[in-house]
Amino acid sequence: MKTYPFLLDKLLREFSFDFVMGQISEDYKLLNADLLQSFPNKCVNYVLFVYDIMKCKHLIGIQHTNKVVIVSSSSQWRVHEFLHSDISHSFVNVLVVTQSDKIVSENECFTSFIFKNKRNLDNEGDASWDGVEVRLIKLIGTIFNFTTDFREANEINTLGQSEAVIKQIIQRKANLGIGGIYVTDETISKVEMSQPYTQDCAAFISLTSTAMPRWRAIMGPFHWTVWLILTLVYLLAIFPLSFSDRHSLKYLFRTPEEMENMFWYVFGTFTNCFTFKGKRSWTQSHKYATRILIGFYWIFTIIITSCYTGSIIAFVTLPTIPETTDTAQQFLSGHYQIGTLDKGGWQHWFNDTTDPVTQKLLKNLDLVPTVEDGLKNTTKAFFWPYAFLGSKAQLNYIVRTSFTTKNKRALLHIAKECFVPFGVSIIFNKNENYREIVNKGLLRAVESGFLVKFTHDVEWDMIRSSTGRLLQANSGGSLKILIEDRALTLKDTEGMFLLLGFGIILGGISLLTEWLGGCFNLCRRRRLSTSSLSSNPFSFDDLTPREKIDSIASLHYREENLTDKKHEKLNTEEMEDKITDYDIKECFDKILNFSEKLDGFNDKEKSNEEGSKCDTKVIKIGIK
Repeated sequence: MKTYPFLLDKLLREFSFDFVMGQISEDYKLLNADLLQSFPNKCVNYVLFVYDIMKCKHLIGIQHTNKVVIVSSSSQWRVHEFLHSDISHSFVNVLVVTQSDKIVSENECFTSFIFKNKRNLDNEGDASWDGVEVRLIKLIGTIFNFTTDFREANEINTLGQSEAVIKQIIQRKANLGIGGIYVTDETISKVEMSQPYTQDCAAFISLTSTAMPRWRAIMGPFHWTVWLILTLVYLLAIFPLSFSDRHSLKYLFRTPEEMENMFWYVFGTFTNCFTFKGKRSWTQSHKYATRILIGFYWIFTIIITSCYTGSIIAFVTLPTIPETTDTAQQFLSGHYQIGTLDKGGWQHWFNDTTDPVTQKLLKNLDLVPTVEDGLKNTTKAFFWPYAFLGSKAQLNYIVRTSFTTKNKRALLHIAKECFVPFGVSIIFNKNENYREIVNKGLLRAVESGFLVKFTHDVEWDMIRSSTGRLLQANSGGSLKILIEDRALTLKDTEGMFLLLGFGIILGGISLLTEWLGGCFNLCRRRRLSTSSLSSNPFSFDDLTPREKIDSIASLHYREENLTDKKHEKLNTEEMEDKITDYDIKECFDKILNFSEKLDGFNDKEKSNEEGSKCDTKVIKIGIK
């Protein structure tokens, strides 16, 4: 009780039968002796939680009719010892629950191969049938002494397998119906159904790649988050390095070409190109802060480049297994087009669902006539991915027998998630007296393990390759491919060429925009110089061509007058500049010499006239 408190609490709360609980001491003695009392006309069962499984006989004694369930934490060898000892013979009906030494896959627990197949023709020319359900019916017939005759239902191509079998039973053309018929409300309302003896799933099948595309190998060594952080680091590293050298960032914005030079230097460190030296670059700095930053930045770059170059070899040579699509949410996120059969109930089974993911996923359902057509659409999808919804057992069988993964870069993948579980049973007419007999035979066959045996036998007999090995179909496990030593091919290196082509395309686009920009500017200048207006001058605010000519002429006349005035002013200034102090002195010397000559003449009038003329010249010169 102390070891399993939560387990017992949950078990006893949900237990629908009357029970009496007791406790076992450490020396394996029953503290509540009332548990061993017999109850008349009542069936008593025991559930024991013990450490040592060998002590069970001392607790409840010999039980010939009552059922005993033993839950023990004993080791495997201790459990096997108990089962082989005489102590276990004290319990006729016993079930031991303990830790298993084998790990069973969840998919294998629910795997079912529910199909019928025409093997060959018998002596009378009729087709012989085989399959899990066929072998179950034959086993039950052998036990309860009845014979069987298997016939194919009519109208399978138009109604579907399940609907065609149900129609044959309703028309009383057959006593039993098999063929992987699901237990649904619609089927139960039409015919009688046995207890479900196995389980099948409605599952999606889609096309998945065996490896990631080779062009993505160059991005493979790093996750997208690493690429984002690296880009930010290489862009933002410009500023601390520049600030440590100049103690300011103004010159980066005043001279943007320096920012470009520094960007290429920072990018060059990632590509091991350390020889770049820009104008006024901080790479020439002699400051210790800048040198320390560059040193640690260089170490960081060496580690990053080493990680990348060490991993790119593996990503190029060995393909990466992509993630598979296994859940309905993944199909919805991947924008898959879903297809299913247009018959057999698949077209309307999911119309009444309340799950929002299922409603969105099956909103635009593509209906196809056969499963083969659905698989064909899955393999031939081009613009958007396609997934087919159908029986997991039937899809598994068709993929194994009809498709091969040899030399394929993609294969059909059956989703791991069971989209909708369905119970599979046998159908018969309403109120048939052999219903209980068939149910009892099915329960015995399932409990004794015959269903598992028939499943393995059918796999071995009908789903083998030409070499005798079982065919492969991926249904949730990891995808495996053959790895061999070989030389790199063009597909392996296509990522590098695509990267180079992408750069060439970007360069071409840049060149085209520059060329178109020059053409646009030239056309714009021509358009502005040759633009004309309508003949109606009053409908526009601009001048007419005649008015433009007159205005240009008036402007030209004004410019000529201004230039003439400027020339006159310049001549006057030049003349003033030419009259220097030396010219004035020379003029006065000539006047003095002339006056001395006048004194030598007797005629005073002539001298006075000449003097007056000279005075006039002197005055004129002075005025100028």
